[in-house]
Amino acid sequence: MEEIDLKSQIRQKLANYPKLWELFKDKIPESPSLTVKKVYRDSNVEEKWGGHFNLWGILSNESDPQFKAYLHELNILLEKYGERYRSAYEEKNFFSKVICEVYSFLSEIQVYAIFLSNSVEPIIEPKVAKDSERRMDLSINLCGREILIEIITPKPKERLLKQEVSFAGDFDLSRKLAYEVTEHFSGLSQPISPTVIVIDGSYSGIDPIVLRYAVEKLQQLDEKIFVSAILLYKSNWRPSMEINPTGPALTKTEISRLREIFAIDYQNSHSRLP
Repeated sequence: MEEIDLKSQIRQKLANYPKLWELFKDKIPESPSLTVKKVYRDSNVEEKWGGHFNLWGILSNESDPQFKAYLHELNILLEKYGERYRSAYEEKNFFSKVICEVYSFLSEIQVYAIFLSNSVEPIIEPKVAKDSERRMDLSINLCGREILIEIITPKPKERLLKQEVSFAGDFDLSRKLAYEVTEHFSGLSQPISPTVIVIDGSYSGIDPIVLRYAVEKLQQLDEKIFVSAILLYKSNWRPSMEINPTGPALTKTEISRLREIFAIDYQNSHSRLP
């Protein structure tokens, strides 16, 4: 009975968001689970980055102002760009991504919208190389050259989601970045295009100092590091960018354009210029 009641409650709250209702009204399972754990192959990463709410969990807590604002923004962005994302994924994968990786998906579609608002048309789910099945979140044509974009959304464990504290100490950001690099570039002897990792720092308390430290640690890892720059675009701090000096070099013009798109001032951009 409790599970049926929960499903009814979620349906009632989903109806407050027209686009979400249109997409997900028939996707609510009979026994909606309120949490999902994103599993990384590296157990150390999994331990640090924990579990998080899925879409049903956020809807069940919709009375919380932060979750309400979150759902409102997700609804608006799906109304504008949802069909583009839906066509870029297999149908099953699209619904699974939005439901199970809802925090990450919102970050991705937000960054997509940022590029569009700056007259840059991203490609969704591009291949990392012509003969590879591995994909990145976006690619953009910046100053005549393709740049790959991977967007990550560090999250605290579910039990910490509503606590207003900094979570940066819980995370080894360099390990998470190394994981992303290994996942996407395994088997490639060299990068095809420069790669920028964009971090949504909304939930993790990551600041520019943590960002700088992560880049320094990246240079000490054994994996081939193809990351050109790491960009923090949302947090309690101003947007900032760190250049990885051992990665494929971005040009001065590309760095300037990225700074312009994400409103990064010179004091919060540490660039290796060619």
